[in-house]
Amino acid sequence: MDPVTAPPPAPSPFAEAPMDPRRKQSCLAILNNLVREDPDQYFARPIPTSVYPDYPQYILQPMDLGTVRGKLVADTYGSVGAFHSDVELVYDNMIAYCGVPEKRDIHFLVNVAKAARAKFRAYFQDASLDRPEP
Repeated sequence: MDPVTAPPPAPSPFAEAPMDPRRKQSCLAILNNLVREDPDQYFARPIPTSVYPDYPQYILQPMDLGTVRGKLVADTYGSVGAFHSDVELVYDNMIAYCGVPEKRDIHFLVNVAKAARAKFRAYFQDASLDRPEP
């Protein structure tokens, strides 16, 4: 099996925007919305390898919203772009893994991930994180 790697995300206009306190609060609010809108918690925690033991063979850089939250709270993100890339990776990984032909039983999650990613992008755009802190 060849690992499935998600395509690199498009360059973010926010890549250089520093993660200041206002942006951090906005990012936390975005995460809260994403988790609240994921009642089945498909994206909230790491993929359990006890259930999907081949996941590490396909996905080289796992990411989930809980890990993103931990990194955000711990001030690991130096820029808004780094936060954006990790959240995109959550959805890209799910799309890549569940889109593998052998994964027909979970293929429906491709559409779930695409819809969640679209919501994230809308929230992110609405937050105007490219504006400097007042």
